[in-house]
Amino acid sequence: MRRAHTAFSAARPEIAELLRTAKDLPDVVSAQRRMSPQENQLRHVIVALVAVLQSYISELLEEKADELGESWDDLSEVQRRYVSVQARRRISALVEGCKESELAAPQKVSLLKTTILQCAEWHNRPSLLARSAYRVNLEGFLQDNGGNSLNRTLSRFSKCGMSFFDWLAKNYPEFRGVEDTLNIMIATRNEVAHGSFERRVTMRDTRLYRALVYRLPAKIELYIEAE
Repeated sequence: MRRAHTAFSAARPEIAELLRTAKDLPDVVSAQRRMSPQENQLRHVIVALVAVLQSYISELLEEKADELGESWDDLSEVQRRYVSVQARRRISALVEGCKESELAAPQKVSLLKTTILQCAEWHNRPSLLARSAYRVNLEGFLQDNGGNSLNRTLSRFSKCGMSFFDWLAKNYPEFRGVEDTLNIMIATRNEVAHGSFERRVTMRDTRLYRALVYRLPAKIELYIEAE
């Protein structure tokens, strides 16, 4: 988790600068605009906050992948899922890069067989994937990019038997409702990506979002170690 935490901390000055810029902008909506210059900037701060949190989770997965051992039976559930996703993407990349007629050519058939056997071997000896040149950065690992997806993924790390958000609410009551807050942030991020405008964003909202995102990694690390 050291790499994940280091990368997370390194992004904080950039977010601070974005927020300082927003603070200096007027929060007045002109007749020609749907939002004030300040709110427009704040929406980009939220985009950065969501990106930083997702990058942290992705890096956490990569660190877990570095720990892949020799036996499939010894892997955690999230490590098994990681191996399976890597195998699927490796085979898909080969198939998608060929026309159907090309897969009948002897060289392509041989490459396809080799790739399938290689991916099968990753399941027999996962450590081979940890140092494989075909291991890729799993962007989009959190498929729907929402609170539910984050909860499902993190819940596979810990041995305590509770889902992440349930564990968080039980042990840290001040974090109750965090999933709803994350979903609002992610919905706002999606609005920015699609150029839509459905909800108002204030400086107070954004500061609360920042505080939440900055506090979550420490709790995630505690959760992963929970028995």
